[in-house]
Amino acid sequence: MDASVPRGLAAPGAVTGAGPGISLPQLLIGSAVALTVLVPVSLALGWYVAGRFLRPLRAITATAKVISAGNLHRRLDLGGPADELTELGHTLDDLFARLQASFDAQRHFVANASHELRTPLAACVPCSKSPSP
Repeated sequence: MDASVPRGLAAPGAVTGAGPGISLPQLLIGSAVALTVLVPVSLALGWYVAGRFLRPLRAITATAKVISAGNLHRRLDLGGPADELTELGHTLDDLFARLQASFDAQRHFVANASHELRTPLAACVPCSKSPSP
C-alpha cells in the first residue's frame, strides 16, 4: 500500500472487488450488443445520406447524357440550395448554351454558303469568260 494513502482507503485508481459497478463480462456483452445493433443502423443511415447527396449528381449525369448535338436546347435547370452541385449544373448549362450557339452559327454559315453556291451569279461566272457574239 502507498504511504501517502491513509489506512482503510483505497489508492486512487485501484480496483476493488466489491462495489456496485458493472463487471467485465457484463461490459463485454453490452458492448457486443451495442456493436451488433449500431453497425447495421450506421450503415443504413450512411447509405441513405450518401444517396441523398448524390441524387443531384445522378440527375446531372443522366441529363448530360441525353443532351447531344441535336438536343442542345435542353438544360439541367437545377434549383435548390446554392452548393457545389448547383454551381456545376449552372456551368454545364452555360456550356450547353455556348455549344448550341456554336452549332447554330455553323448551320447558318453552311446554309449561307450553300445558298451562295446555288445562285445564278455563281453559275454564270464560267459563262462570262466565253466570247460574246
